[in-house]
Amino acid sequence: MTTPPTAPVSTPAAVAPLDEEAVFSALGNEKRRKLLLALADGQGKPACQLVHLMVGRTHDAALKHLTELREARLVQMAKDPTDARRQLYTLTAAVKVVREAGGLEMDFGCCVWRVRGRNDEGVSPNDEGMTKSE
Repeated sequence: MTTPPTAPVSTPAAVAPLDEEAVFSALGNEKRRKLLLALADGQGKPACQLVHLMVGRTHDAALKHLTELREARLVQMAKDPTDARRQLYTLTAAVKVVREAGGLEMDFGCCVWRVRGRNDEGVSPNDEGMTKSE
């Protein structure tokens, strides 16, 4: 008597670690940090909603920064389910966000960015600190 074949057990794919140089390069720019903070709520946002963070910058400048974040594998794009003409930007699974009473933490694997304080648009990047993970 033979046993019936069993379906292979699938385990979630492990998230590849981020490149440390790419992470620090991305975090070294204030505009990119603001974009990361805007995406920390977990809600996908189109580029047109993220442009307002780039005071004095054009739509093209915002797209350039979003491209840099995508190349660093911090941000990903997906089609908007309500409007297939738009792309929504979200943080990748490699970026872990933990909300706390005083702000939030973004864990990139190679470092943790702690942001304290809040304003009308969420978390304020004015009082921030970063620690390297060991």
